[in-house]
Amino acid sequence: MKPQGQQDRLQQRCSRACDTCKKRKERCDGRQPCGRCNERGVEDKCRFDTDHGVRRRRARHLGTVKQSAAATALDAEGVVCSPQSANTAWEQQSSVAGLHQSRLVRDKRGRFIFLGDSANLSLLRVVRDVARTCHGESRFVADPLRAGFVEASTDDSGSWMDAAGCEPAPAVSAQEAESLVDMFERATSGLVDSVDTAELRTRLAAALHHKSALPAQERIVPYLVVAIGAQSSPQLGHHAEGFFRRGRYLAARHLTDDASIMTVQAYVLITIYLLSASRRNTASMHLRFAIGSLYALGIHRKAVALRFTKKEALLREKLWTTVRILDLFLSASLGRPVATTETRNTRRQDEYSAWNDLCAILEDVLTQVYERRSITAEVVDKIGQHQREWADGHTRAQATAQPATAAPDIGTLHMKQMYYWTIMLLTRPFLIERVVAHVHQTPNNNLGRCALPDLSVSKTLVYACVNSAIKTIRLLEPLARRADVPARLPLLVDAAFHSALTVGLAHFGDLHLVFPLAKHLDLAHSILSAFSDDPVASRNAAIVSFLMEVCQLHIERRHAANMDLECEAIGKLFGQIDHPREQTDPGRPEDAGEAGPYDGGFPDTHASPGNLPLDGLPDGQLPNAIGGSASVYAGSGVSQSPPQMIPGLDPFGPVPTALDGSLAGDPQLFWLDFEKDVSSLFTIIGPT
Repeated sequence: MKPQGQQDRLQQRCSRACDTCKKRKERCDGRQPCGRCNERGVEDKCRFDTDHGVRRRRARHLGTVKQSAAATALDAEGVVCSPQSANTAWEQQSSVAGLHQSRLVRDKRGRFIFLGDSANLSLLRVVRDVARTCHGESRFVADPLRAGFVEASTDDSGSWMDAAGCEPAPAVSAQEAESLVDMFERATSGLVDSVDTAELRTRLAAALHHKSALPAQERIVPYLVVAIGAQSSPQLGHHAEGFFRRGRYLAARHLTDDASIMTVQAYVLITIYLLSASRRNTASMHLRFAIGSLYALGIHRKAVALRFTKKEALLREKLWTTVRILDLFLSASLGRPVATTETRNTRRQDEYSAWNDLCAILEDVLTQVYERRSITAEVVDKIGQHQREWADGHTRAQATAQPATAAPDIGTLHMKQMYYWTIMLLTRPFLIERVVAHVHQTPNNNLGRCALPDLSVSKTLVYACVNSAIKTIRLLEPLARRADVPARLPLLVDAAFHSALTVGLAHFGDLHLVFPLAKHLDLAHSILSAFSDDPVASRNAAIVSFLMEVCQLHIERRHAANMDLECEAIGKLFGQIDHPREQTDPGRPEDAGEAGPYDGGFPDTHASPGNLPLDGLPDGQLPNAIGGSASVYAGSGVSQSPPQMIPGLDPFGPVPTALDGSLAGDPQLFWLDFEKDVSSLFTIIGPT
């Protein structure tokens, strides 16, 4: 017979433990949140998503389906997504929107690459299908590179180590080396705070001189720092690859056997260089090496850092923050699983880090929305509260406003755009579902009067997504005006493109009646065009230019439909001498003006739908009654073919007539699903 104490301990064990207690190998009481998570202040991280939890929830769900007429939607991966209990009025509604936009594309070598729901290309596919449904084929829809994943991989991937081992690093003067370190500090401001550039400058000359007696390990970080600086320098950009190859060669030779602080530093710098070189897949793989070293050293635990000296503890915290930013950026932009997990209570005010807290918000969005592929009212309310707290703290900590003539603070831009990004990712499902429902309710052959969709309860969420995209574009506007901006800013380029896609999608929901969408879409194109040396930015700028054309066409057709209605009413009162459809015939010379640029032909945001002004379009681009229009770009040929519904395309199949009507009934998820998950891909970029 077992002792009484041992029996008590066995009786206290629970077969249903949360993920956090499983990882920490601690006793869990099975509650949600459990007692251990409450004690540690991480109750928001207490989840039962794996092993027994999934099977139990699935069993409970299947039992409920047999007794209920309305079945809850089941994820393609078998995970049941059901609404949680709620307290507020909004939370008492059922779960609202789902996500299912993952896809496979081929890379330059013909191999498949997975892109998840949060990836920009997944959103791009949604916008393209909506545009095709509204206006048929166009340059935006029929772009031959539409499935393209820009990856500027080199053809000598197998021989770079041999070449780097034989070739010395490029020779630069001391002044040029100092300027490259300065450019590195600007380009990585807010991202890389773990490199002591003041100490690095003291040994920079010796590190770059190949005949000096400095050990090879101490040359790695200087080589990679000047490589990133040269990458963003217009004058010394041709030296970037030489420095990078030498630094990566030394890192692979000396740092791959044992985990160390220098290993994490080196592979973080390699990741940033590869990101800036438009090699995102390669960057993601190198970052995983840094993450493995980071976990081996215990850098992810705050308690471990406190056992070291103050200087090393601070360095460990900085490395953790940098790795978290890069990991979450790559995970969100490519739709990949998050590789790091926050164990700290980021809301505690002592030793508070705005970056760590913001990363925790983004992690919650990715893990609770995009990994589960559904969104509930409770999740939106919980993450929204965290975002409000972060925004309040950031506002209080902000210094005085920066002068308009000062150079943009890249670090501030990095942080603010990520905050807006968390809002856009959280609310994107509501915008997609609203636009799809609006397009389904207003077929193109009967546009009628330009009217706002019925938003009701979800209006704030839809508007929040579009508003955050516009604010992101305004935030990044200085990058398009100044010539002293670093040539490679991958995180900001990604933010501009994601915001442009969001603004473009909002056009088809007729939200140009509320927001100045056309103006900011044009501004986003200018921002992307400013980074012409970046292959990803160049490709994104081309996509946005095609998107601008189809958005302009959409606005013109809406104007034409409104003008027809008004002309009919005017004709009944005063009569008319021309046939209504002849007044704006694009075949007439006086109406077919020369194609002009996309210059923001959007209606007055304060005008009612029945009184939209016709002077929002430039001269020579008046809309016509049958939906045709002059090209908005000189030499462009936007197809005027009638819209065609795509057979089997779920977004335009069983879409509810009103999103908000679904909130009051039984819980149901509406998946924005695409069955064609495998897309062909042409060669996008040659060797760099």
